[in-house]
Amino acid sequence: MPVPAGTYLLTLGQLVVSDDVSIAGAGQTNTIIDGNATDRVILLDSVSGVVEISDVTIRNGNTPSGGAGISNQSETLTVTNSTISGNTAGSGGGINSSGGTLTVTNSTISGNTAWGGGGTDKIRRADLDGSNVEDLVTTGVDNPTGIDLDLASGKMYWTDAGTDKIQRAAH
Repeated sequence: MPVPAGTYLLTLGQLVVSDDVSIAGAGQTNTIIDGNATDRVILLDSVSGVVEISDVTIRNGNTPSGGAGISNQSETLTVTNSTISGNTAGSGGGINSSGGTLTVTNSTISGNTAWGGGGTDKIRRADLDGSNVEDLVTTGVDNPTGIDLDLASGKMYWTDAGTDKIQRAAH
């Protein structure tokens, strides 16, 4: 499916792909699919098929679950000559590929944020729009999966799937 040059701002939620498809833009600086910071950009919904994405920029996806740019459930996904940036998710900020096969060629995946999962080795905070990111804990963290704040005592507790511990820090 050829996608002409332009910026496509998603206003009705994520694009759901449920069949084999080839999405071919007019160049990663010319064809931009923007998640509007309100939802994931592309969900590959258990196609168990082949999805090819090329010559596009996928940006500004936002989801508390995995893959704010692209979430791949079980497909054979190929990303070529593309940029995936500025996405924020619970895990796999740019791409979360929990099944199937992922091949990335001649593409840039940068400037994405994942709050947990995917081997995240720090705990961060940010404004609700994803700006003003600040590292809170950067040592002794492997894969934080849950956080709780005790405001009265100024402590933060978290579970860590990587270390199999409950830890705390004062902040």
